[in-house]
Amino acid sequence: MWKQAAIGVILFLACLGVLPAQAWEGKKDNKAVDDLERMDEWELCQEVDEVCNQAALPASEITMEGLDYLTTIRRAMQKRHGEELPLWFPEASTAIATHAQQHCPSAACVRLKAGRRAQHSPAADEEPASQEQAPAPPLEER
Repeated sequence: MWKQAAIGVILFLACLGVLPAQAWEGKKDNKAVDDLERMDEWELCQEVDEVCNQAALPASEITMEGLDYLTTIRRAMQKRHGEELPLWFPEASTAIATHAQQHCPSAACVRLKAGRRAQHSPAADEEPASQEQAPAPPLEER
């Protein structure tokens, strides 16, 4: 019985996206610039968050690799945003440089995912209800 409960919890967390399929472990996991350019904002946030959470660990041996990869991700994001990057991006760079993992953009990614779900919900796809009112019935003559 406890095995079924544990499997249920794991499946539930996986569906929520809490359990990452594969964490970034260094430059061998870097994506190509073309792939990064095709990602939407939530996917880029997830990529940056994975890098940040690994590279910002105290005494991490991949801190510089993480900062180098963020430079690559920045170039891909600037093609979409210009010089104006989302606030969570420079915070990730600072988190890595200062080994402050708690400042990685995890919360920003969760907000982006919630916004992404709201955009793709069936209710968002429906036409808004018409605000026109039915014509008033004619006044009765007395």
